[in-house]
Amino acid sequence: TDPTAIVAAFKTIRTHGPVTGLVNNAGLGIMAELEDTTIEDFNLTVDVNMKAPMLCAQAVLEDMKEARFGRIVNISSRAMLGKTHRTAYAGTKGAIASMTRVWALELAQYGITVNGIAPGPIATELFTRANPPDMPRTQEIIGTIPVGRLGVPADIAHGVSCFMDERASFINGQVLLVCGGISLARGGS
Repeated sequence: TDPTAIVAAFKTIRTHGPVTGLVNNAGLGIMAELEDTTIEDFNLTVDVNMKAPMLCAQAVLEDMKEARFGRIVNISSRAMLGKTHRTAYAGTKGAIASMTRVWALELAQYGITVNGIAPGPIATELFTRANPPDMPRTQEIIGTIPVGRLGVPADIAHGVSCFMDERASFINGQVLLVCGGISLARGGS
């Protein structure tokens, strides 16, 4: 979240050549109900989930504009559609989805596309530590996913790689829910 550090990092990265692809994947989720969400936690979540992606995108624009080509993929979350204990997290992930659409409009003229991925429950190390597989709560989560399993990081990577591909030049401003169908209303029995 430090603008000076971000500029320095991208200066170092540029020693290997211009940057024409960016995946904004860093994120912070401090889980608390509304009444327990502190302004400090809220501000930190905004800094990591909204400001940092903006600063990173700004840092690569010159290279992308010069190349007349660029791909930016922002990682949002299915939680932006609503999930308890996620005031700051869901709010900022909804904001990055909105920012994705704004940037897509602004940058298309330079050959730059901007898209997003909104993951559902993914069996990362962090998720598994908080939700051990044998816990009833974890089984309850899996039971709400129409495909009947948690996602894995490769599911997200696949969506990202599609958006990063040079052939994806006509896909712009989209936020893909990679969630096993959990974002859908469960109809029937």
